[in-house]
Amino acid sequence: INAEYGDQMVGWCSYLALLYLITVATAQPEQVHLSYFTSQEIAVTWVTVKNTSSVVLYGRYPGYYNHTANGITDNFHDWGIDQDSFYIHTVVLTDLEVDTVYYYICGDPANLWSGEFHFKTMPQYGDTVRFAVFGDMGYQNSQIMPFLVKQASVDTFDMVLHVGDFAYDLNANSSQRGNQFMNMIEPVASNIPYMTCPGNHESDNLALFYNYKKRFTMPGNNENMYYSFDVGKIHFVAISSEHYYWPTIEPVCYQQYNWLENDLKAANQNRNETPWIIVFGHRPMYCSDVSKKKRNTLEYTDCTSDSATLRDGIDILGTRHWGIEQLLYKYGVDLYLCGHEHSYERSWPVYQGQVFNGSDPSNPYTDPKATVHIISGAAGCPEGLDSFGNNGLGPWSAVRIAKYGLGHMTVYNETHLFWSQTGIDESELDSFWLIKHSHGPFKAL
Repeated sequence: INAEYGDQMVGWCSYLALLYLITVATAQPEQVHLSYFTSQEIAVTWVTVKNTSSVVLYGRYPGYYNHTANGITDNFHDWGIDQDSFYIHTVVLTDLEVDTVYYYICGDPANLWSGEFHFKTMPQYGDTVRFAVFGDMGYQNSQIMPFLVKQASVDTFDMVLHVGDFAYDLNANSSQRGNQFMNMIEPVASNIPYMTCPGNHESDNLALFYNYKKRFTMPGNNENMYYSFDVGKIHFVAISSEHYYWPTIEPVCYQQYNWLENDLKAANQNRNETPWIIVFGHRPMYCSDVSKKKRNTLEYTDCTSDSATLRDGIDILGTRHWGIEQLLYKYGVDLYLCGHEHSYERSWPVYQGQVFNGSDPSNPYTDPKATVHIISGAAGCPEGLDSFGNNGLGPWSAVRIAKYGLGHMTVYNETHLFWSQTGIDESELDSFWLIKHSHGPFKAL
């Protein structure tokens, strides 16, 4: 009897231990990432399998958390074969001090806390601000990831701008690919604000953008599709280029276009405080590689009809509507950053295909009379790099490189911005100074 009782006890203990491990595993925070709202507000987002509360403990010293913030919990349900479900937690930290390091843990007091992470708030207004810029990074073949992790660990930049196309795709394998990708970027995104815009690979094949809208937490109230924010002397605007390519959501183009014009108009009235205006989206308005072919044809459309759609607007009965480029010119947008092409390309200052170089013959980017466009879509994905082939070099194209890498953008003050495209071997592939002694609508300069 004693032996049988002992065997039963061992069985029950094993069962309870397994049950505890399952409970612990499902309550464990993962996929922790930050996003920037204002100089005093940072959002913390993470995932658990179990439905738990959303709490962040934080403070200015490791292991000492004298502040508590509570947030919201949102259910995520994948509609794929596995019908997986999990919970996404978001907490906004407020009243932060600028240029200050904070240490934090996230989770649920009744269940589990994450490990300790830390972040540094943005520099004092007017100080130098540094950005990593790239697009088109997959879970597989993410060539820049080791370099990105290394740079983040030594405080090389203050913010990441990921200009669309994540994981390839977030919804793949019943959204497990998205889970893998978000865990992959956690070493960077848990310590540095990770700002995003949607790409074509976020469409979930039905133009729903469900994974993208649920997983990220951007400022504003447009489901992360388009928004704006200020960092130091820069006004950033994120747009959805994808609204222009899905018939089911084309009507939203009108809403985004009106919002964008109103946002840029307001930003121009505030150029004494934020002289730089930088717009980022996924698809380019100017490119010259030979990449994706139009379905069932031999025509390469990315740099022909597709780029024209975003640049000049959707063709409705022979008339273009809601073209983005005219707004960039009208409101004096300094830079447009994008990806989609798995390569790097820098333009001269350009509007309607014409080059409008600046006043200094030795540097066309000194006081240019139009927007500069940069494609940095060579982060690495399963599709590999795009080729320039024998495609002709447009008069607006200054530099084009088919090598893996990412952009480093440094804004020093109201007049000087430096861009460097860096290869995964840490070599400099390209660089230039953008110098603006005055900012405003290009017609008025």
